[in-house]
Amino acid sequence: MFERSAAAAAVMGLVGAMVASPAMADNANPVTPEFSGVVESSNGVSLDGATVQISAWPSNEVLAALNEGDPVPMTPVGVGTTGRDGRFSVPVDTALAARNVRADGAVNYQALVYGPDGSLISDYSFAQEENLRAGVRSLDIEASVSSQEFNAQATAAKQSSSSSIAAAAAACGQIDGGVAGNYWVQVGRVGSSATSGFSASFSYSSSQSSTLGVAVKTPSGSWGASGSVSVSRASSTSTTWPALTGSGGRAFKTQFQYKVFKTVCTGTGEQSRSLRPVAHVGGTSTSTASVSASYCTSYVSGSTFTRSSSTAQTISGGADVSAYVGFDLSAKTGYSTTSKVTIKFTAAKSLCGSQGYPGATPGTLVVK
Repeated sequence: MFERSAAAAAVMGLVGAMVASPAMADNANPVTPEFSGVVESSNGVSLDGATVQISAWPSNEVLAALNEGDPVPMTPVGVGTTGRDGRFSVPVDTALAARNVRADGAVNYQALVYGPDGSLISDYSFAQEENLRAGVRSLDIEASVSSQEFNAQATAAKQSSSSSIAAAAAACGQIDGGVAGNYWVQVGRVGSSATSGFSASFSYSSSQSSTLGVAVKTPSGSWGASGSVSVSRASSTSTTWPALTGSGGRAFKTQFQYKVFKTVCTGTGEQSRSLRPVAHVGGTSTSTASVSASYCTSYVSGSTFTRSSSTAQTISGGADVSAYVGFDLSAKTGYSTTSKVTIKFTAAKSLCGSQGYPGATPGTLVVK
């Protein structure tokens, strides 16, 4: 299943520059932001001497249009090495990263981590949803090897000639592995302990972004969660779900298309594969949701409350991809002008937030 791909040569034509190059370091201008963090082994030990290579993914529109077997046009933006405490700092070339900025300002990145012998030990995804010069983004990356395996790599690398080590530390790139399917993702939720006297509706429209979890599988391992990416819906569409008018919790769901992407390295073939969302495809569904909230304030009959701006709340298991990887992935959609909940009161009620008061950063809203 994890044989070397015949498309590896084509990938290398696009990603040969992903290995650290003087061009990145010679940029005359100060480079921001800086991605920093720590790399730990599978048994929780900080790893000294791992190479962290960061590249920007193309837009989701580009990814969705690729055919199975096509190389992915990744953009290398920075490289760094972990110290004794496992920490790394990678200055990012914003001029290169800017090629991949979406209309909403977000960029999706990939951090490939190599061991001392040049083998791939982690494939981690993350999204920068702010301005490219917004500052430091901290990453916590778990490697697929134990500290003992990593140290064995380091010992073997020291005993090898420099030429053989350089051959092992070959560049890796991405190949489209095909469409995995369309899966339901939770993009909003509300709740109520009241049986009447209100209606709560949710809408999702006009380029709204959701941050959805990514799963990664190594040749000898099983699927595991590994970071997240940002996905936008089409700018010309809008979706509204049936309103909640009675007691209970309701999750609002829509479908996203997921694809598989293979990490292919020169000389060693496929090293990992990831399951990641590439496009919003639409549809509506609802399900019951367990909700609770204690930050409450009162509203009189005839009032209307609209939440259209707030920090996103991460919903563990909000992306229902268990049929493919054996478990569900995270989902996060914040309240904005294009993703909002509206609650109309036809009787005096209390409105509560799970994380804060309704007018602040409420999390899930619950009518009582």
